Amino acid sequence: QADVPMTLLLGAHDPGRLVSDEQGAHPHYSTWSYSRDYSVSRAAIDTFLEGLDDTVLRLKGFAELDSGENVSIQVVGRRSAIEPVAHDASGLQLVAIGLSELFNESQLEELAASSFAP
Repeated sequence: QADVPMTLLLGAHDPGRLVSDEQGAHPHYSTWSYSRDYSVSRAAIDTFLEGLDDTVLRLKGFAELDSGENVSIQVVGRRSAIEPVAHDASGLQLVAIGLSELFNESQLEELAASSFAP
């Protein structure tokens, strides 16, 4: 089992900051966040998830699909789930965590840019 702060898993933190900057947070984890204000296709989400490597320990988010459906996105290790939600998503919001010494934010940024290009 990993020693991941509950605030990180439950989203009660500022995704723009490194977790190690938070008071009392575990210094070995980093976060990455991504958002877009336009809807995306299910195929784009699938492409992004397939491109994730093992340095991403946890990812979650919400997306408004081109079809108008709203979904939640959950990744834990190599398992992922995309499920419909009743909550109104606007565009795309993702947050990922990984071990600081292995986590490559620029690689995630490139993967997201290529997967979710308008």
